[in-house]
Amino acid sequence: VVKELAQHVSRPVSVNKEKLDDSRAVEAYLKARYEMWRFSEEGLQQAERHLKNGLDLVGPNTRLLATLGHVYARYGEIGLDPKGELLDKAGECAKRVFAQDANSSRGYALLGVVKFHSGALREARGPLERALDANPNDPETLTVLGYLYALLGRNEQALHLFSRALAVDPLTPVNHCMPGFVAILEGRNSDALPQYRRFFEMDPYNPFAAWCMGYVLLRSGNIDEASDVIGELAANHPGSIFGQLGDAILSGVRGKKQATLDALSDELRAAGRNSELLSREITHSLALAGETDEALDWLANTVRIGNINYPFWARHNEWVDSIRSSKRFDAIMRDVEREWLSVTGTA
Repeated sequence: VVKELAQHVSRPVSVNKEKLDDSRAVEAYLKARYEMWRFSEEGLQQAERHLKNGLDLVGPNTRLLATLGHVYARYGEIGLDPKGELLDKAGECAKRVFAQDANSSRGYALLGVVKFHSGALREARGPLERALDANPNDPETLTVLGYLYALLGRNEQALHLFSRALAVDPLTPVNHCMPGFVAILEGRNSDALPQYRRFFEMDPYNPFAAWCMGYVLLRSGNIDEASDVIGELAANHPGSIFGQLGDAILSGVRGKKQATLDALSDELRAAGRNSELLSREITHSLALAGETDEALDWLANTVRIGNINYPFWARHNEWVDSIRSSKRFDAIMRDVEREWLSVTGTA
């Protein structure tokens, strides 16, 4: 009976829900990955269109759906999703990925990214680590988890993941600056400069690359060159979140209090509530401007989100020197140190 059935019943076919056999879908995916790292509204819109075109060609596919979720999540990173509506769409993409593959590494990576951009860095760690265990060579997971480790104060592990990301994907410009971020957290600003310059040279019209270049120049004391870069950023991307943030920090370093406060728009403040990067740099801008109370409010917000790199805040960050004498700063640092010790296992 079994032999007879075998002649008439086809064998179940294992379907790879990630593989892209259509060359047009592959092209759509690669174009979308390029566009999503431009850190601009136009780039994200183009990436969304490419991915939807790919989905129209091949149907539900975990690679395309997860990348579409990353695109939606990135809107908040550039201040274009203050209410989290697109972040909700990223979460819906994660559900669609898991509907195709209940153990998808890309699904777990996307869950981590959604948690990260919703201001819950601590909750992002678990799904990102699970994603990396399942797919050790995914460049996005390596980069995001490495960035998270750096914010937690696990600097050596962060550098290890950044090195792997560069080895896997040296063509994505932002990967080249990530080791420099650890150098900044460790107070080695001059060591960070070549890595950020490489990022900027590879993608000079990227607003995030320009902001990073101006930022590390300011950290290194090159104020005139930083001013030129930030001026070009404002000219090339008028009204952008990174342009506003560049103006705020530059004015703060120059001691121009009112100009700093003017640059910190309501739009920027709203975007910074659940963004670790924006919240951190608003803290720096206000501290440089001598606005102690509000700077401490934003520092507390940054810690709430999950930046607990205690050595950075306590020893390596001269941009918060003006608020160090505050009792509230000491209280925040005691909590940060306690959590940092528990996460890093440092005695």
